[in-house]
Amino acid sequence: MSTTTTFSDGTTSEPDPWTVDFSGVDGRRRAYDFSELPCPALHADLKRAFATTIKQAGSLSTADVYFTTLRRFLSFLGTLGETFDALSALRPRHFDQYRASRAVAVSTDARYREMAVLFRLLKNAPYGSLCPELGNQVLQPGRPGQSGQFTTRPVPSAPLFYSQHEFEQVLDAARQDAAAIRDRIESQGPCTINRQGLTAQDLAPLLVLATRLTLLRPSEIHDLPASHELAQDSRMVQVRTRRDRRPGELFTLRWPVGGRQSERPQLAGDLYLMVHQLTEGARRACGSERLWCVWTPAGARVPARTSLAPLLNEWAASRRLVGDDGNPLPVALSRVRTTARLADGS
Repeated sequence: MSTTTTFSDGTTSEPDPWTVDFSGVDGRRRAYDFSELPCPALHADLKRAFATTIKQAGSLSTADVYFTTLRRFLSFLGTLGETFDALSALRPRHFDQYRASRAVAVSTDARYREMAVLFRLLKNAPYGSLCPELGNQVLQPGRPGQSGQFTTRPVPSAPLFYSQHEFEQVLDAARQDAAAIRDRIESQGPCTINRQGLTAQDLAPLLVLATRLTLLRPSEIHDLPASHELAQDSRMVQVRTRRDRRPGELFTLRWPVGGRQSERPQLAGDLYLMVHQLTEGARRACGSERLWCVWTPAGARVPARTSLAPLLNEWAASRRLVGDDGNPLPVALSRVRTTARLADGS
C-alpha cells in the first residue's frame, strides 16, 4: 500500500510500491521500506495491515516498534526454509516457533509484548487473508500461551521438590536428550562459526543435568565461564567462578572427569567439558568468555537468565513429563537442585 502523502510542511512524497510513508502527530515523518525484507510474497498484505495499524497508533515511536517487530518476524520466517506464497500460508506453529526462538534473547514479558504487536497488526490484514485457525487466535484477547492460544498466565504453585519417581523421570529424559544432542552435533563435524553447535532449544536438558551434577544455583550455572584447567592427569576439571553467597570472591570448583565419551554424561566434569565442546563455535562467533553460548536465528548469543524458565517448561511439555498427580510436570532448576541436595543428603 503506497499512496502520495502530504506532510504538515506542505511537501509530498512520491508513491513507492516498496514503502509505507508515515507522518506522526508531532510532524515527524518516516518511510518504512519493505524492499529488502524476506518473504516478498507477504509484503502487499502486510504493508496494508501495517499502514492501517500505524495510522491508528499516531506516534512515530509506536510505528517504529511495529515495523521493527514485523521485520524481525519476517527475518525469522526467512530462516525456516519454507515457501510463503500468501498470508494464508502462515500457521499458529510459525508464531510458536518464533516465540521460542526469542526466548534466548528477551524476557517472557518482552516476548508477550512482541506477540501482541504482531497480532494487533494482523487484525488489520485484508479480510480473508489469514487461515481460519490463525484468524481466530488473532481476534482472541489475552496473552499467548505455549500453544499459541491467548490465555491468562497462571501463577505457579509448584512444590519445593520432586518425588523420587518424578525426579527419575526428569533426569532420564535429560540424559537421553543430552546424548542425542551430543551425537547430532558431533555428526556434523567440528564446531566452527558456521552455526554448527548448541541451539537455544538444546539448553533445557543440559541445564537440568548441570544442576543435578554440580548442585549449583541456576544463576551460578548460567554464569559459568568457559575458562578452565585440567588437573590430576585430566581426571579433574577446575573452574574459577563467583558464587551467589559471596559475589565479591572467586571460588575454584573441582569436578571429576572419568566417564567414557560414548556414554551419557554421569560426572560433572564430563558434562562441563561436553558443553564446552558443543558451544565452541558459538562462543568464538560472539566473542564471549561464558560457557553457555548458543546459536539463535539472530546469531550466536549468551542466553538471558530470564529466558531459561520458558525453555525448561517448553522442553518438559515436549517430553510429555507427567507428575504423580497426573498433570503435566513443570521443570524448574531450583526444584531440581533442592531435590538433588535432598537425595545426596547435603
